[in-house]
Amino acid sequence: MIWLISDIHGGQYIQGLDEYASKCTGNDLLIILGDLELNFRETAENKRFTDYFTSLDCNIAFIDGNHENFDWLYSLPIEDWNGGKIHRVSKNIVHMMRGYIFNVEGYTLLTMGGCKSSQKWRDWGLCWEQELPTEEEIKRAYANLEGDSNRVDYILTHKYHYDSSYADASAFTLEGFTRYAETSVSYKHWYSGHWHRNERLDEKHTVVFDKTICIAKF
Repeated sequence: MIWLISDIHGGQYIQGLDEYASKCTGNDLLIILGDLELNFRETAENKRFTDYFTSLDCNIAFIDGNHENFDWLYSLPIEDWNGGKIHRVSKNIVHMMRGYIFNVEGYTLLTMGGCKSSQKWRDWGLCWEQELPTEEEIKRAYANLEGDSNRVDYILTHKYHYDSSYADASAFTLEGFTRYAETSVSYKHWYSGHWHRNERLDEKHTVVFDKTICIAKF
């Protein structure tokens, strides 16, 4: 089964991860929807979390949020994985790169990580220029969607927000991609994190936080 949580923030919100680690089997996969914070801060607490997380012996994948160490993440080996590209963290832990469509347990999953950090995080020096998708990554998503007739089972992003202002957004920004996916892609359900709440917004959108949910529920 495919399970989802989000926004662990270096172990600050670890309930869902611990729950999964205690019950997972070899047939399970946990996907974390961003803000994992591996090697994010130069603190003993963050090192302990990174060591704990990377030592877990269960299947885990994650997309990136804005609170990630992208210099470290993008230095990892790139491999093919379930129809897309990943950064390999360990033998059983992978980072799902932006703009790919992955085939997992018979489902197609479109991934688009990234989000803009608030000024607070910029003032603290805890942000990277790679936190927002590049034009190349968004073009990749469009091309992969076109190859699949603009149909996927699930869309996985770190942040979901959509309003009328996106009509003026460039097609190669995260807002422009969100507009396109919302209006031009056929999908069963859209899962996202970022907002630190567990809530089904409507029949096609769910915000995920610290409680594990099964991706095939809807």
